[in-house]
Amino acid sequence: MKRTLVGCIAGMVVGLLVAAGLVTAPRDAAAASAAVPYDSTVRFSGYGFGHGWGMSQYGAYGAALKGLSWQKIINFYYPGTTLASLSTSQQIRIWISADTDKNTTVKPATGLRVKASGGKTYTLPTTSGTKAWRIVRSADAWKLERQDSSGWQTQSTALPTGDAWWSFENTSTGVVDLVLPSTSTVRYRGSMQLIQDGSALRTVNALPMESYLRGVIAAEMPASWHTQALRAQAVAARTYAAKRLRPTAAYDLCDTTTCQVYKGISAEASGSDTAISATAHQVVKYGSGYADTLFSASNGGWTVSGGQPYLPAKADPYDGVVQNQAWTASATTTEISNAFGVGTVRKLEIVARDGHGNLGGRVTSVRITGSSKTVTVSGDTLRGALGLRSSMLNVVGGLRPGGPAYNFWQAQGGVTGWIGMPTGDERAVSGGSAVPMAGAKIYTGATGTHEVHGGILRVYEEMGGPAEAGLPTSNEVDGPVPGSRMSTFANNVAIYWSRPTGTHEVRGGVRTKYLAAGGPAKLGLPTTGELAGPVTGSRVSNFDTTRVSIYWSHATGAHIVRGGIRSTYQAVVGSTPIGLPTTDEVDGPVAGSRKSTFTGGAIYWSHDTGAHEIHGGIWTLYRKVNGEKTLGLPTSNEMGGANGARYSNFSSGAIYWSSATGARMLTGATLAKYRALGADKSSLGLPTGDMVTSGTVVTTPFQHGTLVCTGSSCVVK
Repeated sequence: MKRTLVGCIAGMVVGLLVAAGLVTAPRDAAAASAAVPYDSTVRFSGYGFGHGWGMSQYGAYGAALKGLSWQKIINFYYPGTTLASLSTSQQIRIWISADTDKNTTVKPATGLRVKASGGKTYTLPTTSGTKAWRIVRSADAWKLERQDSSGWQTQSTALPTGDAWWSFENTSTGVVDLVLPSTSTVRYRGSMQLIQDGSALRTVNALPMESYLRGVIAAEMPASWHTQALRAQAVAARTYAAKRLRPTAAYDLCDTTTCQVYKGISAEASGSDTAISATAHQVVKYGSGYADTLFSASNGGWTVSGGQPYLPAKADPYDGVVQNQAWTASATTTEISNAFGVGTVRKLEIVARDGHGNLGGRVTSVRITGSSKTVTVSGDTLRGALGLRSSMLNVVGGLRPGGPAYNFWQAQGGVTGWIGMPTGDERAVSGGSAVPMAGAKIYTGATGTHEVHGGILRVYEEMGGPAEAGLPTSNEVDGPVPGSRMSTFANNVAIYWSRPTGTHEVRGGVRTKYLAAGGPAKLGLPTTGELAGPVTGSRVSNFDTTRVSIYWSHATGAHIVRGGIRSTYQAVVGSTPIGLPTTDEVDGPVAGSRKSTFTGGAIYWSHDTGAHEIHGGIWTLYRKVNGEKTLGLPTSNEMGGANGARYSNFSSGAIYWSSATGARMLTGATLAKYRALGADKSSLGLPTGDMVTSGTVVTTPFQHGTLVCTGSSCVVK
């Protein structure tokens, strides 16, 4: 009825068996396509593990991590049901399928006795030299045998030999050590019966329901998982068993994945025991009966309709929380031929899907064409016959034997290598071809054959892949910064990764400038991809060393802006017409100072003044009057004044501007007096002309007067 989760965890490694493959089936539910083997191997990729009905065990874990209680997990996977209590005395009988020798053999122990179905008992003697005890059936009668060094001898019991069954039980420990035909010993709670079931003799473990669950839950779900997931599993498993109680049959359930896995005491664990105790006797009901609480390891992101209102088909947001549930597998054409009797396999064709979830949903119909006949089977039939994880699957082509991608894959280790198995066809891309693998994507073209994987592959595909960045020109290699990784591409693109900075591309003119300036060694790794710049058509990339950005446009080319100048530029570029950089940062006019020029201004920096911008009319006048020498460095950004005025301060003066008066420079005593009077807010208004010097007298006209300065003495006229 299900696939055991614990058994699947070790098998979650992607990629099985041999190389080569098919031309693949479609990813949508509507289309049908054929898969023709290149050689003798057919490959599959898919999602999920198991039938997909009811609860996903990985989904329960994911839901618990998202904060859902076990009650809410049960309600999500079995909507419309209610909780109820099972009888505290409920017993269950489990067929031990590995005991196939038609008798029931146990190890000797103090307190061991044989019990007949009618209730009579016989306590086993603790005879020295006893190796084992067994119940056998001979001539339609039960009998007890004892094994010692000389073999098996019949032991007289006086028990009725015609009862329905005989069993072993231990009144001291409640535990029986069953000896299997392999001679291994397995410990079980409760009693161990030998019972006639038609023509078969079966060993059946009878025990309380809660004791039975102790041997189930940790065998179905790792006991280390979230406690709420374990509790949901306990309730689902208890209900599953309760619905299958068969009082008139020889047993209720088996101990394999056909029912639910039961391993006796060896599977018990404290985490799962706690979950059983916390949900003691709780079961799920729909109406007056027990719900059929089916479960499987993973539904691949979408549950499958189980034919009951409480088993609907619906999206499962929790199934992929813990890990991606994708898988790949393969089968030889011989295996497929043997399974379906079609002769030499010529074609597989996915005919229909259910339309729910990944790949267009689970396969509902697949056609297998062979040399002798053609058969059409369900996806579940295909899954069961070939041992595939689920019917949410695709047939994939992968690598053509002998081709460049195939040879590259083999050089990387093939089936056992880190790249894993193909998950899709080898298809044409801009300039060449590409084939997706479980751990990477292999590209082939004029640049050779190279792999791209992980975060670098993600960014490459987000950029537009080969059509935008070109084909890879290298495999992923160690980057220039310790711990970093990088790949290069044909269209002047490189993608870098490191744990601190993430994965980002550098391309085109920005990359050319980046490498010319020393690349990662000088500027650090990129901290963003290439972004839209502040001016239409421009681009910018940011880097982590000394706060560096490179801006590019067709008109200006690529230039570096860094440090304090970069901080100021980014603060003002959106609100001023300063535009794009037209130079890299260079030495400024004052010793130790730095400057960058832009299409509409400049930014100067020094330790004493900080970084400040000049733009527009003030920048025009600053250059006209040779401001770097006459005014020095700016000590402020351009600021707003009264009556529409704008002004910038410098270490040796200021420039005031308005649309009515233009830009005017003030220095020395004239500027000091103007500021003392209130500057642009004073009764003088704004300067309307240049300062005019005549001997020792400096005269400056303003909107509402004139300022006349002789030396440090100034008067308003």
